[in-house]
Amino acid sequence: MLVYCGVPTTQQSFLNVARSIESALLVSANAFWKDGKFRGYEALWDIEVPLALDSGGFVAMRRYGGYRWSVLDYIDLAVMLRPVFWAAQDYACEPEIAADSREVARRIRSTVFTLGETFARVIHWNQELPGQPATAPMPVIQGWRPGDYRTCVKLIEDHIISDPAAAQILGSNEWPATVGVGSVCRRNLTGPNNLYQVIDALEDALPSPVRLHLFGVKSTAVAKLKDRPRVASVDSMAWNYAARREAFTNRVPKTKELLCDKMTAWIVRQRKMSRPSTQLALF
Repeated sequence: MLVYCGVPTTQQSFLNVARSIESALLVSANAFWKDGKFRGYEALWDIEVPLALDSGGFVAMRRYGGYRWSVLDYIDLAVMLRPVFWAAQDYACEPEIAADSREVARRIRSTVFTLGETFARVIHWNQELPGQPATAPMPVIQGWRPGDYRTCVKLIEDHIISDPAAAQILGSNEWPATVGVGSVCRRNLTGPNNLYQVIDALEDALPSPVRLHLFGVKSTAVAKLKDRPRVASVDSMAWNYAARREAFTNRVPKTKELLCDKMTAWIVRQRKMSRPSTQLALF
């Protein structure tokens, strides 16, 4: 299982840490939106480690009430960065954003509709700009209860994956190798609607070759998820929170050195926790 380290900005110190220990990185589109356009991403062009792009949907919904950029703006950013994957713009369903099941259902429909728009615009982009081709986005499955995720899968399958036009960027009318799973950040491992229940629901709903990327899962979940073959990767920026908490507790500045030390220690710890169990690795 690959663990992506989330970074809040493209400060050179963070990039140097990633290079020095060869850590995969995940960046949010929110970090680059300034004065009405995406800026400041050039530092990532020669990053030399796996780089993934997230649409930053939770922050967009919670802080700004929605995305501040268009689907076309986002495709342009993905073309400029050339990440190993770029997650489609989704609509978060956490209770603090979606107060009831009706709102969750609306957000699922918005996620599916926006994915369809993104596919259509990628096709048009490639027709108009064949010298700068856009790749297909990674679909993101949204919901809150396990059944919500199954509903989202069915809608995407019926209205997007099965559409003959989808084969123009996917290569076939089959699901891509990996899909993202939203609204799992800080989700509990036990109790109602826990993370395992969501994963189980998706394993049943998706074809067996399709694997999952989990956005922002708790560090405590990494060690427990490493033996789930359908989980391809996860990401987190927990190290940044730990650095801020330590600085506040000790009443010291949140220095570049403190941040880099926390980032390095977090990456090393996640690598150890994400290694498959010895017994599983033998097969």
